Amino acid sequence: MAQQQIVASIFEINLRTRTVALISLMALAVVLTLPTAQAQTFNVLYSFTGGLDGSSPWGQLAMDRAGNFYTGTMEGGNDTGSGAASKLEPASGGWLPQPLYDFNGGNDDGVQPQVVVASNGVVFGSTQAGGPSGCGIVFELRPSPTSPTTALAPWNETILHTFAGGSDGCNPFSAPIIDSAGNLYGTTADGGGSNDSGVVYELVRSGQSYTEQILYTFSGPDGAVPGPGLIADGSFTNLYGVTQVGGSMNDGTVFRLTNTGSGWTEAVLYNFHNISDGQQPQAGLAMDALGNLYGAAGLGGDGGDGTVFELMPSGGSYTFRVLYSLQCNYPSCIGPYLGYLTLDSHGNIYGTTLNEGANTYGSVFELTPSGGSYAFTDLHDFSLGSDDGGFPDGGVIRDVAGNLYGTAVDGGTHGAGIIFQITPSQSPK
Repeated sequence: MAQQQIVASIFEINLRTRTVALISLMALAVVLTLPTAQAQTFNVLYSFTGGLDGSSPWGQLAMDRAGNFYTGTMEGGNDTGSGAASKLEPASGGWLPQPLYDFNGGNDDGVQPQVVVASNGVVFGSTQAGGPSGCGIVFELRPSPTSPTTALAPWNETILHTFAGGSDGCNPFSAPIIDSAGNLYGTTADGGGSNDSGVVYELVRSGQSYTEQILYTFSGPDGAVPGPGLIADGSFTNLYGVTQVGGSMNDGTVFRLTNTGSGWTEAVLYNFHNISDGQQPQAGLAMDALGNLYGAAGLGGDGGDGTVFELMPSGGSYTFRVLYSLQCNYPSCIGPYLGYLTLDSHGNIYGTTLNEGANTYGSVFELTPSGGSYAFTDLHDFSLGSDDGGFPDGGVIRDVAGNLYGTAVDGGTHGAGIIFQITPSQSPK
């Protein structure tokens, strides 16, 4: 698929129509060779086939305590090609793919899932669209209690909530986050009433059932299209996120929702101006131990490819500063998109760009504090070939050894996207 088509498809979050062939379950039961770790080495851990494992993994990659990876895909799966949820397990020096669930699309269980894994191994997620109203669903996946736990045993899906549009919200473009009680929090990019500017929702758990509460409805001047996911403080008293547009200049916002005990109140922490600060923040936030927020604008800035920024709390307000302006090598660049930034204990920041980099197929980068500013390191430039892939629209996650992991929606051996690893060139930070 041409680069312009892929960028437009991801940026507008439209359904893609590339035909994918089904493969047998037995073809998935292969163990892939795990490459030997080298100094700052890029490795493809898995190339999606476009069959039952899905095609075009998107959004933030999830990892459980055992080191298994989970992702949703935009396409592939069963006959409808509506996407799948897949798991990748380390096994005997390699990786064993396990398709968890194939989505049926349409009025059934939705299309284009994104997933997150809870501490007990249960997988939660949302679909961008589909369901009875076409506005998406929130779901849960668990191993079947009547089938053996093997790489070929599909998991059971339970639909926790179906978005109806209107005041209920519509089109969640990121998986929810989970508190210690099992309640789920997320955003929808659309819906919310007459302004159609999106909502922040909570699914309150009671036993095995969930009840939706709308925590906040955006109106436009306070932000609109909260597509990326939320983060929370340790007590889940405050939720933080970004809106891609809206705000005082209609270039997006950073917002906070605070639980006052009698409801939730919104505060706009920053309005983007589409000057050196950038515009349209499209990546999720990160927070350090001091409560500083880090995020990225997907467009604008001095380099034209977006910015990485920090918001520092001070006396009840926040001070904004640009940490780095990303550079554009392509006429229509998009910087960090959908995934979250990742921090380490030394203050280094890791992220991806959608179609920046030497080959204009995206990149993985590191920002290192240096004398009051940040030094940029390009960790990998994607080539859209069989050896790596292209268009990493999620961020990266980091393990205790300092390895970075993420997904790219295209390329790889079968042209259906990859899961990748970057091994650091130095000791863990």
